Amino acid sequence: MADWTAVSKTSNYQDPTLTRHTSGDALSKLVRTVAAAQAAGVVSKGQPVDNPRVVKLTPQGAPTEAILTDCADGSAWLQYRTDGAKVPGVGGRHAADVQVDDIDGVWKVTKFVFHPAGTC
Repeated sequence: MADWTAVSKTSNYQDPTLTRHTSGDALSKLVRTVAAAQAAGVVSKGQPVDNPRVVKLTPQGAPTEAILTDCADGSAWLQYRTDGAKVPGVGGRHAADVQVDDIDGVWKVTKFVFHPAGTC
């Protein structure tokens, strides 16, 4: 989330920061999301609050995959147009399901689903 939050301040979908802790489907989804924001002339301000909880580790002895759940609070992480106007309908609390994998010794988010606002 910290990398996504940092990149969303400028909506630069080519920022290599996105590759530090994401890969695969998650990276593709983030790049598309940030590129769409850039095309729309939108940036984000503020900070989301997340409190992920590990619900499964695989394999148990030496995990290389973790499944997490969260109630990500985007109430203070809002989108604004370049003219300063707030984008309506963003923010809120979103249930999230996340898969994190050990890729060459680095834990990276490989899949995630953020459910609609108000789901937690």
